[in-house]
Amino acid sequence: QASRPQRYFLHEHPDGASSWKRPTMQRLQARDDVMRVRGSMCRWGMTSEDAEGQALVQKHTGFLTNSPVLARRLAKLCTNVTKEAPWHRHVHLVGGRARAAQVYPPALVAEVLEGLCEQMAIDGLLGRSATICALAAVEIGPHGDELDPTWEGDAPGGGAPGGSDGGYFVDRSTGEVLRPDLVREARREEIEAMRKQGVWVKVPRSEAEDDGFSVIPWLWVDRNKGDSTTPQ
Repeated sequence: QASRPQRYFLHEHPDGASSWKRPTMQRLQARDDVMRVRGSMCRWGMTSEDAEGQALVQKHTGFLTNSPVLARRLAKLCTNVTKEAPWHRHVHLVGGRARAAQVYPPALVAEVLEGLCEQMAIDGLLGRSATICALAAVEIGPHGDELDPTWEGDAPGGGAPGGSDGGYFVDRSTGEVLRPDLVREARREEIEAMRKQGVWVKVPRSEAEDDGFSVIPWLWVDRNKGDSTTPQ
């Protein structure tokens, strides 16, 4: 049913998995309207940690879809292969690290949602979903476990990329390592703008929960909107 006109599906599995060779998957891949592409999880900022510290995870992943937009957006290989950015180190998924890598990076989730919205716009199918798609395209702010919204320090802490523990900042779309000073300054400007607009009132977590409010998790999605010569 998912492959009927104007209905889209997305299947994800490790690129080298044997399940791709099953007869049902082979038949699906053989369809003219279905595309299989390969992407590397480091392009969406997946990280792990080994004895040398925190680094990106390559994890080549296969995506199967009948959405041309999703196929285009998800066909992103590691920049070590494409040479689009400076070389970066990878953590190998051994010693139990593979389980944590089953969780999609937030940037990949955003990529899929934005891709679906772009596809729906092309097909003229947005309708009532337009608001959802607008929200999906918003770059969300700091995650409660990574950074306090009133943060003014030099490092986000929490062990996140760019933290004071020797981590770094990466472009969530390309995997490119970003200049820490520019990222910190951009985050400060973002937080200051939200302060001026009165986006939140800081209260104890217990008080918010007692009043029936849910604590909303958020995280930074850092992107270079310029290029390597003139980053923005």
